[in-house]
Amino acid sequence: PLWDPKTGRIDRSVVPHWEKYDLRLILEKNWKTLSQKIRGKIHISVGEADNYFLNNAVHMLDRFFMTADPPAEARIFYGPGRGHCWSSITEAQMMKEMAAAAN
Repeated sequence: PLWDPKTGRIDRSVVPHWEKYDLRLILEKNWKTLSQKIRGKIHISVGEADNYFLNNAVHMLDRFFMTADPPAEARIFYGPGRGHCWSSITEAQMMKEMAAAAN
């Protein structure tokens, strides 16, 4: 485990193992190659009061996107006071966007 749920203590020896799951880190390290495939295709909505603090990771990803070369052309929406699973669009809108992208 990365951290002890009773004490909150982080086991720093485990951190390197989890880096392979860090999407921001993967994008940063491989942006020159990946950008050609995913530029303009990243759409993220996150509540600023996310129960799992995922908004913090999205802010880190957003900072990378602001400096990415070539530009990421990503869309990131923050929901002030909103929690986990908040979305800036309805499920119907999401399905329409996904269908349009698949065609």
